[in-house]
Amino acid sequence: MKNGVICEPIVVLPHNVVHVEHICDAKDAAPVEPFPHFHEVCEVVYFRTASGSVETGMGRFSIKPHSIAFLPSMEVHEFALKGGSREWILLHIDPALIEDLAARDGLTALKSVICQTADEQDRLRINTLLDWLLELSAEPDPDQNTIGKIVELFLRMLSDWEPATVEQSQGYSDMFERLQPALHLVAQRPGEVVALEDAATSCSPSPSYFSLQFQQVFGTAFHE
Repeated sequence: MKNGVICEPIVVLPHNVVHVEHICDAKDAAPVEPFPHFHEVCEVVYFRTASGSVETGMGRFSIKPHSIAFLPSMEVHEFALKGGSREWILLHIDPALIEDLAARDGLTALKSVICQTADEQDRLRINTLLDWLLELSAEPDPDQNTIGKIVELFLRMLSDWEPATVEQSQGYSDMFERLQPALHLVAQRPGEVVALEDAATSCSPSPSYFSLQFQQVFGTAFHE
């Protein structure tokens, strides 16, 4: 990741479980450049037409038509998409729903990154659920109970998928994982400048070694 990591202040409205967007780009759309970020909400992106990659703490995954990326709360990630016509559906989900499903129904797969490309049978189910979700969400007074059930069905389907193939070396991902406590610390102190020493302490290594690791993984110094 080549840029500074940003915590995006995305929230789901009170009494809602999801915010959904349908995004369509014209054939002359510019590429989506890598932009490392994280947020408190869980994010799901279904790419109807797109090609590129998503980079996470688990590694880099390919994106092609009918790919899905599920990104848990606080997971640092960045998308790199080729220019041209693109269509995707973006869901920001209340992390409390994910935690409830994991604890109540044992859907522990939802605690980790899920990146996969849907087969023909799953595509039909996914598009049916997401089109229904978009239609309900556009209503003046959306039925949040029904919306919540649709989101649960969608998440249960994702939790049954096999792990995707990681394109990036595990060594990089291990280092990325070790730096997560520092990113969480920054997120917990909005508006504050977190000292290098505090960030290093949260991850265990010395400040100098932490600074070196952070520079290697994110391509920028921690204080930037």
